[in-house]
Amino acid sequence: MGPAGSALAMSLSLALGGLILLIMWMRQGLIVKYIKDGWNERLRYRHLFSIGFPALLEQVLFQVGFVVFLMLIGNYYGTKAFAAYNVGVNMLNVAMVMGFGFSIAGSTLVGQNLGADDPEAAVRIGWRTCWMAVISMSVLALVIVIFAEPFARFFLGKDDLTIKYTVQFTYILAAMLPILGIDVAISGALRGAGDTRFPVLSTFCGLIGMRCGLTLLFTWMGLPVVWVYGTIIGDFVVRGVLLVWRYQSGRWKKVISNEALNLERQ
Repeated sequence: MGPAGSALAMSLSLALGGLILLIMWMRQGLIVKYIKDGWNERLRYRHLFSIGFPALLEQVLFQVGFVVFLMLIGNYYGTKAFAAYNVGVNMLNVAMVMGFGFSIAGSTLVGQNLGADDPEAAVRIGWRTCWMAVISMSVLALVIVIFAEPFARFFLGKDDLTIKYTVQFTYILAAMLPILGIDVAISGALRGAGDTRFPVLSTFCGLIGMRCGLTLLFTWMGLPVVWVYGTIIGDFVVRGVLLVWRYQSGRWKKVISNEALNLERQ
């Protein structure tokens, strides 16, 4: 079936995984229990919408920015540069998945400590998760960089130009991964505290403003594709700086309580 078969396989796997989780949840097989009564309350829906909508908006911005970025690469640098970007991302998915794992763990533990009325412990958990994500992703990035060309040849065979682009992009992604560790860990901690609005701002400034903005500039200047690949570093530097500033400010500690109070007043 070619590419259509690959897309169908991905869709079926996600649908099956979601169905399994739904069945486990309704049969009380998860830590978060299924409750039949008391969930259909207006205030609960408003609270969920208040926290969930910014996260939805962040994902929309991410997908729009990602599509624009790939369109610019494909239109100005051709299919080989486009393929190299996607292969490079797949090669480094292991490190990225590890970072997202720390993000989920940090989000859960920060939320638990805030719920236990221990904000100082929540702060420590956030920073500890951040350092663990940075160190682990840096180690994996080093390993992947060492084997960048063999991995690229495994994916691409003997297409030397695409392999060259892939190796270049792999080096850039490896330099970005420690910064990505900061982004996923701190943004996860903020979401665990209910501060889902600020990550939207950081994503917009980094992805739309920095990455897509610089990509437009570099393509207009006619620079090699490696410069466009490098915009990903600028993207995550901007996000990391904004997220660290927000976390240090401590304003996220009272987001949920303030939201709940405002909703109750309404």
